[in-house]
Amino acid sequence: MNRRKVIVSPYNLGALSALNAVVNCPPILKHVSKMDAENLFYACMIQSGVEEFEIPSFEGLLVNKSRFLSERISLIPEKIYRKCIKTVEMIFEGYLPEGYKRDMRYSSIWGLESFLTDLLLSLERKRSMVLVLGVPDLTETEGLIPPEIFYPVQNLLNAFDSETTTLPLPRSSISAKNVSEFRDIITSDLFSQYVLAHQKLDNNKLARRKVISDITKVGHSLFQEYKRLLYLKDIAILSLPVTAKAIDLVFGKLAGILAGYAVDQLNNWLKNEKRIILYDFHPKFLEIMLRRVGCALLNEEK
Repeated sequence: MNRRKVIVSPYNLGALSALNAVVNCPPILKHVSKMDAENLFYACMIQSGVEEFEIPSFEGLLVNKSRFLSERISLIPEKIYRKCIKTVEMIFEGYLPEGYKRDMRYSSIWGLESFLTDLLLSLERKRSMVLVLGVPDLTETEGLIPPEIFYPVQNLLNAFDSETTTLPLPRSSISAKNVSEFRDIITSDLFSQYVLAHQKLDNNKLARRKVISDITKVGHSLFQEYKRLLYLKDIAILSLPVTAKAIDLVFGKLAGILAGYAVDQLNNWLKNEKRIILYDFHPKFLEIMLRRVGCALLNEEK
């Protein structure tokens, strides 16, 4: 099978950077040690069966350049990413006032645009995608965008099946002192079985619940073998079965050029019998932030 790759967009990298700043702000560091949220994210993704990361090359974009990740990160040409951005922008710009990207009243739409851009990029690259801020909440955009955009996008989001599975994740961020131990895990035969279980997620012909069950089963075996370094955590995996009906009912109703672009890409997925997979790490990172803030407050009271 091909190596499992996932798209990490500039929008999600920005969210990671912001999270890193929040969990390491001075008041928190007075009471708890520094945590590298970005390295923890990459370690969790690798521990979720991802073998490579594709990141759009973008002016001013800071990419993690650790030696551990250098061989696992590749850059997507900027023009490919900008084409996806422009395709989505052309839809929204036709309905929204000039300058809406600088108006906080429309901030909920920024995240929706980024989500759709990431989805188009994933379709074009035939990759899974990752969400740091979660799936957009369309209730926040209601009234700001017209029905001809709102309802097709709502149908699109509703078409994704969400399954929560328990995965073995690193106990801490990957630092120089424990990177060799982490390498031992991801080069083991047991981890190879675990990666193969995740790869089956992409196959549209296989029953999703059975695949999730297999991932959980092999994941527990991996945890038992390396429980000193790992812990079990529920992670949401969203999947969209690509069928002719889904293409017609959901993507075919999107506005203008976005529909044509998405349908063309999805027809290629249909031939390859693949699902679209999204890994949602928002709940995990929200938990990390709340836990660190809680520890800091607890120590402040002592």
